[in-house]
Amino acid sequence: MNPLQALEQVVAIPCPLVGCTRANQWGSRNWRNVRGDAVLAAIGTLCPIDTPAGPFNVYLFNHDILQFRGGQWKDWWRDDCQLLGAVVNNYTSFNVKTVDLIQEVDGNLSIHYIDIPTSDEAQVLISRALRDWWDAGRIAKDSPRAYVCKFCSVKGKCDALDQERGQTHDWPPNYKVG
Repeated sequence: MNPLQALEQVVAIPCPLVGCTRANQWGSRNWRNVRGDAVLAAIGTLCPIDTPAGPFNVYLFNHDILQFRGGQWKDWWRDDCQLLGAVVNNYTSFNVKTVDLIQEVDGNLSIHYIDIPTSDEAQVLISRALRDWWDAGRIAKDSPRAYVCKFCSVKGKCDALDQERGQTHDWPPNYKVG
């Protein structure tokens, strides 16, 4: 086994319903997650999940989902973790209660414990995520989450679909197309 094959053993397939639907559908695997997955592999167990939008994996530690994020805290991380927990509980028998989000900032690690939504709240989140998945949903370009759009490998295709659908109402005045 060579080093790249070894990496394949620890890199988790991300949940297709969490984050940007278009990037998840159209983009290729992004190796920026390798560092986080390596940390999670050292402490957790990789578990496969299957959903109508496709399969993915999560790392579990005891009965918690593990996630890793680098950089300053982003408010949407909590939403992502709650959706991930809802999806995992809906499509498995794991019955997780918490997502343990390990955050690295400037070489320092901290942990945030994010509760999984109730069953009713989870169904609302999952229904919305599946609707976005089937309709190539989008991130509002005037939202804080749109910060990541400028780094996205499918930005050009995404912007073209926004223009085709007339969904440019939330583009900021200085928005750079493509």
